[in-house]
Amino acid sequence: MLAQARRNKGLSLRAAAERAGLDFSWLAKLERGLYSHPAPERITRLVEVLGVDPERIDRVSKGHVSSSL
Repeated sequence: MLAQARRNKGLSLRAAAERAGLDFSWLAKLERGLYSHPAPERITRLVEVLGVDPERIDRVSKGHVSSSL
């Protein structure tokens, strides 16, 4: 879902990571599903850049993100 949102914004992995203040390799691993519980503060920064509804992220993460904030 995040990769699709990034592509919809016309952003490369590097551009999205830079805008969100994240490490490129972290974002690449996140998009490949290598993190089962990514840091909520990183996800928050990413969804702000991508313009993704936080409630959508919460549904996908089954409440993990909001419960960690």
